[in-house]
Amino acid sequence: MEWYNQNTRFENLNDNVVAIDVPFLDNFSDKIEMYAVGQKDGLIKLTDDG
Repeated sequence: MEWYNQNTRFENLNDNVVAIDVPFLDNFSDKIEMYAVGQKDGLIKLTDDG
């Protein structure tokens, strides 16, 4: 778990979007990056911006 915590990155892109970079690769050997986007209704949408 320590390895995961040390290799996971969070970056505030603006007031309601956080980029989440995790230390795993997808089936094409690309890094996995997700975005947490705050919605007007208070919910958080998790997306890969795809």
